[in-house]
Amino acid sequence: LSPTNELLREGDWICEVCDKLNFGRRDSRTCIGCKKRKPKTIDTEEKVKRQPLLKAPCNKNELDPFLDFFGISSSNSTFQNVRIIHRKRERTFVLVSAPVAALSISEQWGAFREAGISLITMPTIPSGEEESENPKHTDITTLFDEAVPLLALHAKKRHINISTISFQKALAQSIFEDLKKETAETERIKTTIDIPLTPLCGNGPWYESHEIATEPGVFIVSCACPLKGDVGRFSFWCRRHTDGSVTTETSSRVLAAMLVVVHTYLEV
Repeated sequence: LSPTNELLREGDWICEVCDKLNFGRRDSRTCIGCKKRKPKTIDTEEKVKRQPLLKAPCNKNELDPFLDFFGISSSNSTFQNVRIIHRKRERTFVLVSAPVAALSISEQWGAFREAGISLITMPTIPSGEEESENPKHTDITTLFDEAVPLLALHAKKRHINISTISFQKALAQSIFEDLKKETAETERIKTTIDIPLTPLCGNGPWYESHEIATEPGVFIVSCACPLKGDVGRFSFWCRRHTDGSVTTETSSRVLAAMLVVVHTYLEV
């Protein structure tokens, strides 16, 4: 009987000529039975499976576009342990601890793919093409909510600080627009937030009264709330479009949580 796929372990393959089961531990490119070469398609699949999920940047140039975008120095020690998850169409930059960074060179530690803080995603560079050949390869397609407070502490570009009142207006307008969508997340927000949004929205889009980068793309908005002996900092991320409009990309639940705290702070 020919072996079924359910019996195969990673690396095993079945010869297309004689149906012989070849164990991956042999690490051979020829069939143990008829000596025919292993199909190239299987080779490709194995290379994808065995690729380390957390990979160190190939060179300085792979990390620089991300740091340059936010005006962060390449010598900034906070970002020395950034690793990259390569997928078919995008690259995810992940900040990990030093021990996890050391393990990223090992294929046996694939379980650490979700460890650390996911920072941003960029498009994958096609094989054989240099990053500088296509500026779209340096576009940031996603900025993860969990990374925004960290990037806000270090970003010298694509980052604006606004007053607490303006920040509250931005949050209220963004949540007001999100609540028009019927999703599970917005339904939960409707039942938990008891702050009247309309009075906080004011007149005109919040971003019209602030100097924002003219180039389309993502940017971070922050405010500071001085407390007794400390400062509370809040941030969210937006995307400026080619027509000049701005949409807030931070999730509604995070915006709602910040609005509750900021509104309470201003009421005290």
